[in-house]
Amino acid sequence: ATVETIITPATMTTQVSDAGRGFTRLWRGVQSVIYGCIPAHALYFSSYEAVKAIFQKRQHAGHTSTVSTESNNLGPLGSSVAGASAAFCHDLIMSPLDTVKQRLQLGHYDGTRHAIREIAQHEGLAGLYRSFPITLLTNLPYGMVMVSTNEYLREVLESDPTKPPDVMTSLLAGSGAGMVAAAVTTPLDRVKTRLQTQRMGAAIAFTLKENQGPHCDKAVQAVASTEGSSAGCPKAMAERAIMTGS
Repeated sequence: ATVETIITPATMTTQVSDAGRGFTRLWRGVQSVIYGCIPAHALYFSSYEAVKAIFQKRQHAGHTSTVSTESNNLGPLGSSVAGASAAFCHDLIMSPLDTVKQRLQLGHYDGTRHAIREIAQHEGLAGLYRSFPITLLTNLPYGMVMVSTNEYLREVLESDPTKPPDVMTSLLAGSGAGMVAAAVTTPLDRVKTRLQTQRMGAAIAFTLKENQGPHCDKAVQAVASTEGSSAGCPKAMAERAIMTGS
């Protein structure tokens, strides 16, 4: 037997009217991102630099042969591991706050603290990490692809790989890497959003077996059954790639 998982604002959440807010509605949920961005990005860059230092030390010691020992680039393996490590540390902090942001943007709750309190009360702390598995499945490949592509493009664009890249090289390599990584991981990002918002009402409800948890495979099936396996993906892929690369 199946039931339609539709939790109305009256029984599950507080839906806040945005009437009269006008242009500021575009920034709804930004507080949750601000709260988490400092520690999350501190972990992101510190873990990236730590892993990068390990691979560069091995590289210059002659233990790896994927790139020249005179190059500052990490090579495919080092880039992938550094990118994945940084993404994992970042998502430990940002995943629950991203869930809060998504729900606030849908018009539920009256602020970040209220959202966290309500989610914890009705869904448990696990509700804040509802999308953590699919977030990792999205962002680990994203980090690996982005850092590897960035390193590759820098190596292609640099005239002297032993020197730090100039500003234009960094901009072009970073933009290209972001666009490629965003395009590759767009389908997983759609599934992540579905998991984060699946209990927010009829507009985004989908059919689940009774008492079933927020599993990634069911979210994938829901997206495929309600929107088609490729419905909207090319458009979303282009939009996400342009936004990330710009």
